[in-house]
Amino acid sequence: MKTTSTNHIPTAVLQRYHAALNATAIVAMTDRRGNITFVNDTFCAISKYDRAELIGQNHRVLNSGHHPKSFFKEMFREIASGRIWRRDVCNRAKDGSLYWVDTTIVPMRDMNGKIDGYFSLRQDITERKQREAASEQEAASERAASAAKSAFLANMSHEIRTPLNAILGYTAVLGNDELRGNERREHLETIRRNGEHLLGVINDVLDISKIEAGQMTVEPVEVLTVDLFSQVISLMQVRADAKGLALELEFETEIPRTIRTAPVRVRQVLLNLIGNAIKFTEVGGVRVIVGLETDEDGSTLRIEVADTGIGMTPEQTARVFQPFAQADSSTTRKFGGTGLGLHISRRLSEMLGGEISLNSHPGAGTSFVVRVPTGTEHSAALTSAADAWEEMVALRHSEEQQARAASTDALTGRRILVAEDGPDNQRLVRHFLEKAGATVEIVENGRLAVERIEAGLASGTDPIDLILMDVQMPEMDGHEATRRIRARGFGGPIVALTAHAMSEERDALLASGCDAFLTTPIVRPLLIETVAGWTTRTRSNAA
Repeated sequence: MKTTSTNHIPTAVLQRYHAALNATAIVAMTDRRGNITFVNDTFCAISKYDRAELIGQNHRVLNSGHHPKSFFKEMFREIASGRIWRRDVCNRAKDGSLYWVDTTIVPMRDMNGKIDGYFSLRQDITERKQREAASEQEAASERAASAAKSAFLANMSHEIRTPLNAILGYTAVLGNDELRGNERREHLETIRRNGEHLLGVINDVLDISKIEAGQMTVEPVEVLTVDLFSQVISLMQVRADAKGLALELEFETEIPRTIRTAPVRVRQVLLNLIGNAIKFTEVGGVRVIVGLETDEDGSTLRIEVADTGIGMTPEQTARVFQPFAQADSSTTRKFGGTGLGLHISRRLSEMLGGEISLNSHPGAGTSFVVRVPTGTEHSAALTSAADAWEEMVALRHSEEQQARAASTDALTGRRILVAEDGPDNQRLVRHFLEKAGATVEIVENGRLAVERIEAGLASGTDPIDLILMDVQMPEMDGHEATRRIRARGFGGPIVALTAHAMSEERDALLASGCDAFLTTPIVRPLLIETVAGWTTRTRSNAA
């Protein structure tokens, strides 16, 4: 067998070694200046260059720009001193794609021991690097999520504890018999305001939970357009007045008399946007501009909420719709809030088939634009801008008259049975109903409610006009009590009181025999309006 003259390794063995190396490794040789003198087939395959394109080229032809100049200076310093150098290197192929190689460079010496070139041996580690990058990205995302969660929890703790501190503190202050009338009213207003803020925080958390769980629903119904905006402006006017801000509604085009949408969700979006505009505006005011846009796909209400407030930078607007995010930490400290409202508004707008966008500049205010499909045909009846405004004024006047009427005798002559186990809630509901003129009976659980109705039906006297039924009670809950009362033949309205406003709970209540439901905390005007409406309807039907 033929052998080499220097190391006595059989030539056949060297050939097999060369073949194995060429098949599994990326091999190249350069002269002492880094000019390529040899590449194997695997080198050509991964770099996507032909051998003829590489021979004679400096190895810089593969430079991806990923590494700093110091990286290669360190490499040449090492190999020029005769030491072996090994690093992971990112190269750029002929087509522009990047690939990673585990690179070992060995200096080669001539007969006199001087370095006359370099031998490089590489392994493709692109997939490993991609996995590492993905893992690092995932870790970075987890770190960012953890930081966001920590910031959110800290902010949420502040948002909950601050109003609770005011509620508990001023409740204790009210026990002071020496308080003057004005001081007592101011303390009560503080308690009310902080209670509403706390309720808003809880509602935001529940809403985002329902949205993320896919349990938030939109139920399109026919709604009077002007009536929808009248309700929104009425609700927000008090807040604007408290800050000395103008709150203006403008119809810039004719609008549909009715639209088919989910009014509860539209109101929620608008209340959120207008509330934000008022919060971040100190001087000037807020304008709500309503117009109609029509194209071949249908009609859309364009609703712009524009303020003269502090505005936002492009960096702030880029993250303002993210959950648990606000413009920045200073915004959170100065203005408060959970950072959920705008995310909820965007998701609700999308669920309605629309969209929400914004335009803002620091110191120049912010404009949010909501587009909501009208759900009506092109031929739907339209109301001119002037007529819409007149209708709006008439509605506001009517609402004020109804509010005054509801404050005194709206329930005169009505007999209401309240099934509620909480003593505090019993006293509160009784107070609201009796102040409106009703006669109220209280029972502590569903079983007693069934017995009271059975006794009344058996005697044929002392009729009950309406039952307010708490859902969660000891001995017998509201669902079971309602089913039994219906089975006994009671045909009057039953209105459930529940803390769970989700659609599943509502469906279960209606299936058990309830006519309607109210969510707690109890809002006095809504309670009186609901009870008056159902009892008036029942008496009219009986007549």
